[in-house]
Amino acid sequence: LSVRHLLGCGGTGFRISVEENAPDEGHRFDASGIPVVMDDHAFRLLQGAVLEVDPDPAGEGYRLNHPDAVLTTFC
Repeated sequence: LSVRHLLGCGGTGFRISVEENAPDEGHRFDASGIPVVMDDHAFRLLQGAVLEVDPDPAGEGYRLNHPDAVLTTFC
């Protein structure tokens, strides 16, 4: 998984995406056996975040449980 901090006309937030070839930059670690890479800004802001998996097939997939992990609409 890749977690990135994004800025857009809709605001600021974080995007979680599945990337087969994650970028070399950033912080790499495993979260419950899932390889994760985060950019520097996301890593600093999301210290202590919990990565949750939504078991519902129609659900969101992965979520970050943290007060600063706000999702916004980007354009």
